[in-house]
Amino acid sequence: MSVVGNEDKELKKRCSRNNIILFCIIEALDVIIQDSPTAESVLLRRRVRKDIFCQYLHSKGVFVGGENKLTLVKKIPQLWGSHSP
Repeated sequence: MSVVGNEDKELKKRCSRNNIILFCIIEALDVIIQDSPTAESVLLRRRVRKDIFCQYLHSKGVFVGGENKLTLVKKIPQLWGSHSP
């Protein structure tokens, strides 16, 4: 039977279940982004919903009317490009 030191206890506290799940999600997103040819191809995935684009663009001060998902997806890289130095 091993003795658990104070450092091990602190490490256990920091490595909670939520942190591990978050790490797995971030790792999965990295793989998806690396394997995608363009930003648009990532944004056009079925799981990324139109309402997410609307919320994001609205938070950046971009007007969104009744546009479809493809139009919203095209606005996001334009927005990112407008903030380049």
